[in-house]
Amino acid sequence: MKTVLKWLGLALVALIGVVVVGGLLLPTEFEVSRSRTIPAGADALHAQVADLEQYEQWQPWAEDDPTMTRTWGERRSGQGASYSWSSEQHGSGTLSISESVPGERVVFDLDFGGSGAVATLSFEEQAEGTEVTWHMRGDMDLPVVGGWMALMMDPMVGETYDRGLANLERRVLSN
Repeated sequence: MKTVLKWLGLALVALIGVVVVGGLLLPTEFEVSRSRTIPAGADALHAQVADLEQYEQWQPWAEDDPTMTRTWGERRSGQGASYSWSSEQHGSGTLSISESVPGERVVFDLDFGGSGAVATLSFEEQAEGTEVTWHMRGDMDLPVVGGWMALMMDPMVGETYDRGLANLERRVLSN
């Protein structure tokens, strides 16, 4: 019995070592990107993204947590528009538009209360519509867990981005 407990203890110590060392060695930077071709013009799509009141109608996080509250900044559309959110499910943070180029892209700065990211929705017109690419990059600069969290960002956020792009398509086609 003592031998079994000894081996279980050693296995537990080895597992903890792998998690800690792996977390320290993994890169903390991350990137997530999803694209969808939407049968609409780039200007119509830009209007849904650069106006935060419109953005709120299709972005997927609000539908995940109806208790989410927002505090609006001075501007609600275009460069300089912003809001802060608080949510039981998604925590709290701030989103602000740092760049808005009609028909081309909207760039968001995200602050999750200590860590941040930059997200871009870009528009490229194609023969069959506009390819919309939602891209985010950031750094999970947290000791030990940051590398593991960065590793999980694509599977976690990517699915949400796919859902958001589908919502955006439904929204722009219904208007």
